[in-house]
Amino acid sequence: MSDESLQSIFKTTDLSKFWIMTEKEYPLLFKTSLLKLLPFASTYLCETAFSTLTAIKTKYRSRLNVEPDFRVSVSDNISPRINIQTASVQAQGSH
Repeated sequence: MSDESLQSIFKTTDLSKFWIMTEKEYPLLFKTSLLKLLPFASTYLCETAFSTLTAIKTKYRSRLNVEPDFRVSVSDNISPRINIQTASVQAQGSH
């Protein structure tokens, strides 16, 4: 495949945004790339979580409930989508 416009977009755009942009014009390429790239992202996240857990739960803290610390450590790079969360909540009317 030789699409120069696609190549220029690839060079100037963030990788995740690039693949999202290709979904409509190149659905087969999009699906194939998703199937190839997704395992690496999930494996990386799993390895990162395991390393975080082993760092938190040492032999000195083995009896500690690590769930709250672990949740904060693993999710610190995830930003909440406030607009989606607040859209499903109805405002409370005055009494």
